Amino acid sequence: MPFYNWTEMDRSAISPQYSAAEGPTIKGGEIEVGRYRFAAGTGSRPHKHPEEQVINVLSGKFRVRIGRRSASLDQEKQRSFHRTQSTRLQQWTVRSRL
Repeated sequence: MPFYNWTEMDRSAISPQYSAAEGPTIKGGEIEVGRYRFAAGTGSRPHKHPEEQVINVLSGKFRVRIGRRSASLDQEKQRSFHRTQSTRLQQWTVRSRL
């Protein structure tokens, strides 16, 4: 069983083709755990993952849009999370950070 120390892991761009997030990632067969940081004013374009994703906000604010942007966007599909709050997104769910 491997053990990890976040402070000793490489802090690199996660998926620069659609996200400004950077930080270390631990990848398994069905799960991916990351400790990511976004610079103020940055986010991500709509994308999806083959695994579920849990977002746990450690500091600041995290605004997320669930689903694709449309002219009739339902406000319930946008949500802001603050320190100590979390959310779980199902696999293959389109999401973007605002």
